[in-house]
Amino acid sequence: MSAPTSAGNLLVDWSRLAGFSLPSDYRSRRVSRLVEVAAGETATLCDIEGAGCLNHLWMTLGDNSFRGITLRMYWDGEAEPSVEAPITDLFGLGHNMRYVPFATPVLAVSPHNGLNLYFPMPFARRARITLTNENDGPVEGAVYLQADYSEFSDLPECPLRFHAQWRRDNPALRRAKFYTIAEAVGAGCFLGVTYHIRVRDRADAWFHGGGDQMLIDGGTPRADVLHGIGGEDFFGASWGIGEFQTPYCGCIVNGEHISLYRFFLESPLRFEHNLRASFGAMANEITSVGYWYQTEPHHRFLRLPPLEKRVPEANLSATEYDIELLPAQQGTWAVMGPFAGSIDDAFPPEAATGRHGEIDLAAEYQTSYSRPYRDVPEGPNRPVRWERVRTDLWWIDLNALLMPKIAGPTCVQTVHGVAYVAACVSALRNVKAYLLAAFDDSLKTWVNGSLAYSGRHVDGCSTELIPVELERGRNTVLLKTDNTDNENWAAWCLSLRFCHSDGRPVSSVKYDPLPDLPESLLLMRSQPV
Repeated sequence: MSAPTSAGNLLVDWSRLAGFSLPSDYRSRRVSRLVEVAAGETATLCDIEGAGCLNHLWMTLGDNSFRGITLRMYWDGEAEPSVEAPITDLFGLGHNMRYVPFATPVLAVSPHNGLNLYFPMPFARRARITLTNENDGPVEGAVYLQADYSEFSDLPECPLRFHAQWRRDNPALRRAKFYTIAEAVGAGCFLGVTYHIRVRDRADAWFHGGGDQMLIDGGTPRADVLHGIGGEDFFGASWGIGEFQTPYCGCIVNGEHISLYRFFLESPLRFEHNLRASFGAMANEITSVGYWYQTEPHHRFLRLPPLEKRVPEANLSATEYDIELLPAQQGTWAVMGPFAGSIDDAFPPEAATGRHGEIDLAAEYQTSYSRPYRDVPEGPNRPVRWERVRTDLWWIDLNALLMPKIAGPTCVQTVHGVAYVAACVSALRNVKAYLLAAFDDSLKTWVNGSLAYSGRHVDGCSTELIPVELERGRNTVLLKTDNTDNENWAAWCLSLRFCHSDGRPVSSVKYDPLPDLPESLLLMRSQPV
């Protein structure tokens, strides 16, 4: 049954979302308020008891430093906010601007800072919205609020809750770890993003860092990768970027400031266990707000940076504020590559493996991989060595790790070659376990020097449950993978997790953290949760 939303329901059938079922019997209610918010104060804008669904949120305020005004939403008495963003960013405005002309089925703004949000936001027991003012003075013009909502007697069949998270990097990492838009643990669907860039990397186009990459249900048999062709293509453009607007995607250009949006309202990206929504990046200033629904409780993946690091042009490495999700379940791996050749060629890391599978993690080898390094200073026959990386929701992104970080208009977005991934794991006893591996193209796996698996996926990312015999004490696991076919625009990601045959984690297997290996650009996390 369609959700009783207001204008957004004319274009979006929210009932198609799994787990989104709202009662047809409801009472229309409204909260209308004018709230003064002093410097350093957190004000409650809206606090609704009982079951309901917020359908339209309208707000306005005067000309402020908007990055210092944070809007948060809490559902059903939770302690952590499900929505957290500077006020205008949440409504689609980037760069601390007051107005950018755009309108979508879920976000709309007017020239005088009229802010409209049309995502339906259900709650079973309570909905609370707060506003925190970290600026030096009071919110200019105060805050006008009008919240239209449906009141239900109860809400038994709708476990999904609305989530949105602001994030910023300045400068982002050039062709390295993809810029994070959202991470989630639970079941739900990703609905879209507003994405804002200030161009700093003058050596290349902003979209040459690559497009979107959605890592879905890592560590499960449903693991999958959705990998985009290019940055501008994700936002509905082509061959570069120009200004245009449609209901579901668009771009607004203001000099070096670019604002883009993309919503999956007709085809929400569904996940059953977890999601990492990310985007390839160049060394520019990037801010975003990701929007999604998921079951509660949710896990925070980012601590909001302090005000002085939220404002435009201030340098900020968002990885300082990342929170690692489910850290006790993630593993540490060593990665080396790329090498030029096929999955059947024995490259040095494999050829030098000892009789019992011993791996010299301190070794350095030469790679003849020449594409796309040809005619650049790094060139072929350069040295490569093992680097340390932890899985992120059970994923390792080899493409982001191995693509060159050079400056210049190279349009490098993918790496086609061979790479090795290794782990040292300890078992409390002899145990038969399984390595749940999701991959595209080819994979070979050795355990303590014995070949445990060799196979190929020609039609995109799929999972295999690989039986492995682990001995009591230390074991070595070596994987070899290639990236050749273009079924998924050369996404090169592995999802790796030791488990039982039914998918339950193997608690008796422990990873060596490999502290002596250099840290890769993919291993930039802090503050476990």
